[in-house]
Amino acid sequence: TSCRISVGGSAPVPIGCGGGTVGGVWPGSTYPVTVTVTNAAGSATASDTVTTPALFGTVLCNDLGECGLGSPGGGIWVYSEPTQNPPPGRAVGDTSSPSRYQAICRATDIDGVFIDARPWGGKRDNRWVRIRFSGDNYIPFAWFRLDGGDDINQLPPC
Repeated sequence: TSCRISVGGSAPVPIGCGGGTVGGVWPGSTYPVTVTVTNAAGSATASDTVTTPALFGTVLCNDLGECGLGSPGGGIWVYSEPTQNPPPGRAVGDTSSPSRYQAICRATDIDGVFIDARPWGGKRDNRWVRIRFSGDNYIPFAWFRLDGGDDINQLPPC
């Protein structure tokens, strides 16, 4: 017996008949899925839709005087591209700790810059997370903690 799956209209790929994992899907999205099972008796196909779970995260900052709501420090900036260096890293607005957003995908800083948010409870990192903020924009992963273990590899590349 062999099993194949097609997700979102892609070409069918082999998958274990007891289940398996398919990559290349985005969190919080709905896909048409077709599964074909083939054995000595022939083939059977079934189709349905599957919704991937959305991933969320929280803006992290331990010094609310620096990056809390209405703080004189102005909060954490959100950018149009995965960089703080203009152009093209135009700031589209700021957010504050502990705001929560849907995470969409991950990217590496296009200038290779590491952001050090450790003094305020964050981390040092050169990766960014695209979030639902005034559309889809980027926040440094240094300031963002993903739910469910903070593993940025849960997100597909942007």
